[in-house]
Amino acid sequence: MPSPPTLLSNNSGGSSASFNMTLIKFPNISRYHIGDYSFQISNNISTTFYNFSVDVVYPPTFANPDLPDFCLPSDSNVTYSCTSVSEVLGNPYPTLTANVTELGDSFVLLDDTVMITGGSMVDDVIVKCIADNGIEPVAIAMGYIQFGDVPSVPLDIQTTPNRNQIAITWEAPATGGCSIKYYGNVTRVDTNDTTLFNATMPSFTATALYPGAVYLISIRAINQLGEGDYATHTVLTLPSEPVVSNLMAMRLNSTVVKVTWDLNSTGGVNLTAMIRIYLSELVNGMAQGNISVSVTANDRMAVLPIQDGTRYQIVLVATNEAALSTTLTTEYFEMGSGGTAVSASQMLKLMMITLIVIVVLIGL
Repeated sequence: MPSPPTLLSNNSGGSSASFNMTLIKFPNISRYHIGDYSFQISNNISTTFYNFSVDVVYPPTFANPDLPDFCLPSDSNVTYSCTSVSEVLGNPYPTLTANVTELGDSFVLLDDTVMITGGSMVDDVIVKCIADNGIEPVAIAMGYIQFGDVPSVPLDIQTTPNRNQIAITWEAPATGGCSIKYYGNVTRVDTNDTTLFNATMPSFTATALYPGAVYLISIRAINQLGEGDYATHTVLTLPSEPVVSNLMAMRLNSTVVKVTWDLNSTGGVNLTAMIRIYLSELVNGMAQGNISVSVTANDRMAVLPIQDGTRYQIVLVATNEAALSTTLTTEYFEMGSGGTAVSASQMLKLMMITLIVIVVLIGL
């Protein structure tokens, strides 16, 4: 008696099928099931074979839908072939066409290839490769072609300085094209300390700078075709606080005190028109601030009215055009019957100097 038949399979497709004696199944069929299949049915009497092929239709796809981008000299020509830049899949095999926008009048469309003459470009070129085999959806791969030149220098550098930073803006070069990036440096002139920067937009803010130092700004534009020349900005002085020293008060008579000071630095920009001086009276332990005078930025002396036998503190405020201020004060002191108004700390310094002189004289 013949034995029951057994069923074996062999296939060249990328995925196996399940089967029994009467039914063959392809779960979730896809392009990976395409191939030749062979089934062997046998028992102890005989063996027979059954062969068949599976073909699956599917919509087109591009292996890489992002086509290469190019930056080319403005007078160059380019041939852009869809099949040379990305593998195309689909069953049946798709028909390829190249679609181009933003062109002048010098281009030829040849199936999957576009030929472009750079001299006709007025803008960037968008290339679309379209694959269509009648099964939706169609596949689209896109790329960009830009025509330009090595950039010229950036234009019209403008700066807004602050205490320890500079906001910098500029205009794009007159020539260049393609995707321009900017590289620059902000260099402190006296030490050559340099802050390097790069930007995709025409602006940058340099921070952590040294107040009162002089800086030189240099910027150039770069694209895939080369590096442009540097544009340099006029040497810039960053403002800092004014520097004021040696604030002194001297009694001229019982109702007038003379105030003097040294202005060592304006902070890199001009002082505002006036320097404010406050003569603050101490009454019952509270500062009154009852006298205030203004003097010009060029003055180094002021005469203030006072009240004999009253304790005072002098406060000097110098402000420059960058709105940066320096405040210098004396300690509270009481005006005597004449001579210089001296604070406690000033008196201690005078006593120390006198002691040193005495020691020196004894040694002699």
